[in-house]
Amino acid sequence: MRPIVLSAPSFRSSNSFAKMARYHALYLHNYGFDVYLDERGEPRPAEVLDLFHRTMVKTLLNKKSPPGAPRLYYDIPDGMKDRLNAINFATFESANLLPRWVSYANNCLHTCVISHHNKHLLIQEGVDSQKVSVVNLGYDPNLYCPNKIPMWPKDGKFVFLYVNHFNPRKGVETLLHAFCDEFSSYDPVKLVMVTQSMYDQVDVKQAIATIVAFHDNPPEIELHLSPFNGGISEDMMASVYASGDCLVNPTKGEAFGLPNLEALACGLEVITTRCSGQLDYLNDNNCHFIEVDNITIDPACAAVNKSYSKLMFWIPSHESLRLQMRQVFNGLKKADVPSGWTWDETTFQLPLALKKVGIENG
Repeated sequence: MRPIVLSAPSFRSSNSFAKMARYHALYLHNYGFDVYLDERGEPRPAEVLDLFHRTMVKTLLNKKSPPGAPRLYYDIPDGMKDRLNAINFATFESANLLPRWVSYANNCLHTCVISHHNKHLLIQEGVDSQKVSVVNLGYDPNLYCPNKIPMWPKDGKFVFLYVNHFNPRKGVETLLHAFCDEFSSYDPVKLVMVTQSMYDQVDVKQAIATIVAFHDNPPEIELHLSPFNGGISEDMMASVYASGDCLVNPTKGEAFGLPNLEALACGLEVITTRCSGQLDYLNDNNCHFIEVDNITIDPACAAVNKSYSKLMFWIPSHESLRLQMRQVFNGLKKADVPSGWTWDETTFQLPLALKKVGIENG
């Protein structure tokens, strides 16, 4: 068997990056590669993993990799700088790229991205198309499916669900203002927020209270807060989705936007911004799109992440978000699980990408 090392900040986090890395490890293992895991970040507890992945990750982490085995790195774009003679899995969430990222992609062995939007960005900036491969994310149909028992009661109300970091790029302020503008405490509706502060930088409860204070007679907001990259185990996440009627995600930019796909698999309506990598699997037949006001540099994003200071993002329309929430609340339905988007159906692209640089099992 051909050895291969997957190197990531974490294989045990609840975020999409770690989830991608461990599903890739499993796929390559089943494909016949001898897989080794290199976890570069602080060791994290494995409570967010279901029992199968907890055992799988622990087994592969305990293996010592052979010298010279090819490596696939999972990291933010700046992580490519010191890994130019390697295969890099990078995610790009904005409408443009920093020049240094383009240089890294031009000079590394190969770049894998998770959406065609990401590939188009690199190519339009001058990266050789043969050095870029798309390996989309997916969902596990054994975990994400309809008719799960809800994690929390709906209390007879229509539930809008937010499942993501409390982060300006995710459009949380737009969401809170639009929700409080469109609905009041007299409406049988609530917003359930399952969230984490980015790097525990923000007092989430206080931030929500400050925004809500601008509105008279606001509707109900229910908060479920967990530490950054901690939280609910993956085998319970379908029950989280089952606690809502509609996932609402007024993002300013995504490399892929995995919660949208998982929510669709669980039978929820999805409201999100018409932008970026999520358009690989979302369309007007399965999604309620928030239209974009403009594409610009966003100071709120830059305040959280300095690398965002020269990046442009899609700014979702406040009024369009209000309209989509009202229409879904009134009964407009579009939820339709796109075919071909399980992990087994999307990750076949990974061995094809490895083959381009001469890494084959056998």
